[in-house]
Order: sequence, then structure tokens, then C-alpha cells
Amino acid sequence: MKGKEMYLKNSWYVGAWSHELTRKPIQRFMLDQPLVFYRTESGNPVVLDDRCIHRFAPLSAGCIEGDNIVCGYHGRRFDFSGNFISMPASEGMKNFPCERDNLPELNCHQWNQFIFTSLPLTLATVSIILLIDISSPLPKLVVICSLSSKHFIHPSATSPA
Repeated sequence: MKGKEMYLKNSWYVGAWSHELTRKPIQRFMLDQPLVFYRTESGNPVVLDDRCIHRFAPLSAGCIEGDNIVCGYHGRRFDFSGNFISMPASEGMKNFPCERDNLPELNCHQWNQFIFTSLPLTLATVSIILLIDISSPLPKLVVICSLSSKHFIHPSATSPA
């Protein structure tokens, strides 16, 4: 019996190879969520939700200025932690920016040639796969595989040259 897929949230996944991250933002999908990856001026890897909180424009289509990513749609600027910094023509606006203008906080860590990230429970979509073994007298749930983050490479990651 097949249902929906189940994602392990709050788990580490490889999102990119180290050599793929530059000062130009790239988009990746992880657990059905669009993410943007890039490097700061000092070379640290960054991963953010790839949807600007205004109109969900892809941040990966924008540009990097300093260590900040700038949305190509309205010019909203976010720092490498996802904190909203500014938007053109927003000076003097009441209650702007506020905390809900920030992007969700995502973890990012480079280990050897891998860039690892994890999605918080609130960002990843939940679905479940059920396989039932009906060959035995009492039907039972079958475990297909066990994933270990240190051995798992996300299917969207390309192999190194």
C-alpha cells in the first residue's frame, strides 16, 4: 500500500558540493523546499529559504551584495542569517520591518567537500510512505532503509568532476 513520502526533518542533509558554492546564488530543492546557497565574502557557506517573504520571488534569481542577498523583484535585502535588512522606498514606514519579515533560520555547515543543511519542522512538508507486508499471517509495516546523514547524499546533488 502506497501513501505519501515521509521526510526526516531536523536532520542533516547534503545540499551541495563545496566547489559548487560561489558568490553567485544557486537554487536547490530539498525535501520539496526551494533553498538558495552561496558563499559570504570570507568564504563561509550560506543556505536560506529561496522564497522572498514578499511575493515568494526566488532569491536565487537575485544577487549578492557584500554578504547579503538581494531579491530581484523588489530589492529586499537579507543578511546571511535570513534577517531582513531593508527594501528600497521603505524608509519611515511604520512597523516595518518586523520579525515576520525575516526568513526562517536554517543551519548550514561545511564538512570536507560537503555542504550540509537541515530544515526546521515548520518548513518541511510532511508526507508518509506505507508498505505493508501481507505475506505473513499478521500484516506488518516494512522498513525499507535507514538513512544516516554521514552516508546520505541528496539526489539533487551532482557528483564532483
